[in-house]
Amino acid sequence: MINSDYVLLTAACNEEKFITKTIESVVNQTISPQRWVIVSDGSIDRTDDIVRDYAERYHFIQFVRREKITGRDFSAKVLALQKGFQLLADVNYSFYCTLDADVSFQPDYFKIILTKFCENPKLGIAGGIRLNYCNDKFRKEIVSLSNVVGSVQFFRRECFESAGGFVPSKIGGEDTILEIRAKKNGWIVQSFQELQIYHYRTTGSAEGFLLKSRYRDGIADYCLGNPIFFEFFKCCRRLTQRPYLIGSVMTFCGFTVSFFKEPEKFLSNDEIEFVKRYQLKKIKNWVYQRLRFLSRCMGSHRICSFE
Repeated sequence: MINSDYVLLTAACNEEKFITKTIESVVNQTISPQRWVIVSDGSIDRTDDIVRDYAERYHFIQFVRREKITGRDFSAKVLALQKGFQLLADVNYSFYCTLDADVSFQPDYFKIILTKFCENPKLGIAGGIRLNYCNDKFRKEIVSLSNVVGSVQFFRRECFESAGGFVPSKIGGEDTILEIRAKKNGWIVQSFQELQIYHYRTTGSAEGFLLKSRYRDGIADYCLGNPIFFEFFKCCRRLTQRPYLIGSVMTFCGFTVSFFKEPEKFLSNDEIEFVKRYQLKKIKNWVYQRLRFLSRCMGSHRICSFE
């Protein structure tokens, strides 16, 4: 039997263009959430009116407004989520999901996710594959299946609480911090290819300058403790992701410039060492899989193993 005790939390800032798609995706789910708190983070468009209208029609939707002091950055998002958490204190739930206000997904999305959690007690964070809308079509985002995009990041409650919750950061990385701490605590983090998330605003486009977003990603990667060889490997892997070539170059520039500016790291020394070991293992496994593929193509069974 599926445990369907889940709650949703959304921070929305001026999302009148897309939030209806997100709300319709949730209200049409085969399993409804116990509660969905939508925090309007200082919106000045019609976001509040849209959410209030749905809250009147669906009992599980709860609207709250936050008058934010900071600008549009990732720390503001986390502060909005923390305010929303206060309204979940009286709910007894087993699973928790952060949901962006510019996405849509299939009607059985949450049912499938809950089934995955039921099948694997060690699954701590789960989600689907994100498709970003660009040039009139959706393009699949290049991401490792051992990571979950923050747009629809679904947590087992014990995993989320043991990881310490979200940490405010002006340059982002709060989703990755949680994943790292969850993995370090022995939880499995996994994305499932059969689940698709349609993301209507390309990451970084809200700032009006996608390259600035890519540069910031490089700084965040440095603050997360990524070793330089892994960052280079990651940037090479994303050369075919928009904006082509220059996006990866900007990410690597942001990372290398941070060596000289030395911004504060997000993680403890112990957590950074875990990151390095984990990422080295990922690279070794990637190389091993390619060597096995080449070996099969050449008809040879003699190959070294990293296991």
